Parts: sequence; C-alpha cells; structure tokens
Amino acid sequence: MPRRWIILFLVPVLSLAAFPVETKSEGHPVPLERVIPGWVQLKSGKVLKGTLLLGGFISTIATAAILNHKGNRAYDQYLACRDITQIVELRKQTEQYHQIRNWLWLGATAILAVHFLDLKLAKKRHATITGDFSAGGFSVNCRFVF
Repeated sequence: MPRRWIILFLVPVLSLAAFPVETKSEGHPVPLERVIPGWVQLKSGKVLKGTLLLGGFISTIATAAILNHKGNRAYDQYLACRDITQIVELRKQTEQYHQIRNWLWLGATAILAVHFLDLKLAKKRHATITGDFSAGGFSVNCRFVF
C-alpha cells in the first residue's frame, strides 16, 4: 500500500519537472565564493580567519564522509554476521560512527552559520575578528559594536 501512495505522488512531481518553466530572477545569483566558508576572507586578505573557516569546514565534511563510509561498512558486516557477540559489537560501532557523523554535520552547519554571520556583520562593520601569532602563543580577538 505505501508504494502506491509514493507512485501516486511521484507522477505529478515528475510531470512538473518534465516541463520546466523559465522564470526571471529578480536578484543576482549568489557567487560560489560567498557560499564556501573562508573563501571571501582569504580573498580579502584575512588569512587567519579564512584559513580557520575553510580548513574547519573541509576537515569537518571530510571526516563526516569517512565516518559515514566506516559506519556503512560496519552495518554491512553486521547484516552478514551470525555470531551474537560480533553482532552486538558491530551494531555499537555502526551507531557510534553515525552519531559522530551527525555531530560533524551539525558542526559544518555551525561553521556555515559563522561564515554567513561574519559576511553580514563585517560588511556593516559591526564586528571584527582578528588573530595574531606572538612569542606568547596564539590569540583570537572578537569585537562587536552595536
């Protein structure tokens, strides 16, 4: 019964997609550099902020993809296994990999949010984020003006 409902709703959606309608966009398309965290900051000379955002975003996405692959592999082994102790262990591994992956996706979303906030606030000069290296170590300074 559920498959019939899916087919019933899928046919109109596919028929709409088969006949695209051109519409005029009122706004300008969003450049790719505005979507990728850190790219705008690197182009504007804010190397530290750009490196942190871009590196954090790429490493978070890559780690999530690796953990997703490991979780799927553990799940496939779980389905093929016949030993009860291994089944329990593989199920725990699968859940652990996928939970960490989900937290990483949340982290990537947070990095995107920080990036968009930075673009919005830095454009209006309401916020500055600076950082520097010194003999004493590394520091990041945030200043918000309201």
